[in-house]
Amino acid sequence: MASATILLGFYAAFCNLDLLEQATAPRTEQSGGGLAGVAAPAFAPAVLVTFVLTLALLLAHVRALAGANAGGGRAGGPFLGRLLAKATVFAAVAALLVGALVRLDAGGGGHPGAARTASVGAT
Repeated sequence: MASATILLGFYAAFCNLDLLEQATAPRTEQSGGGLAGVAAPAFAPAVLVTFVLTLALLLAHVRALAGANAGGGRAGGPFLGRLLAKATVFAAVAALLVGALVRLDAGGGGHPGAARTASVGAT
């Protein structure tokens, strides 16, 4: 379970990196408003929290594997791993949803390169 959660967390963090510049840029026009307007300021923190939690889960997973191989166990180790896994899943899902809203607000329709392709074709 932890391995799949780590992959999901890194996927959510890295697939949204192309939108960080767009989401943090000052808005000159109101092109969506509503829920997408609320999602844009929350986008960078959602990606950052996902990345940090995924790294913490990876560290906890590696420490648990090292402890299991050494024969020693830590008190609360499995609990911390499960807690980090749940928090990482929630953060990754939130980052993916916020990223989807930002993509829809940009008019990209959800395709990662659509907004970039449209801007390149316009110049």
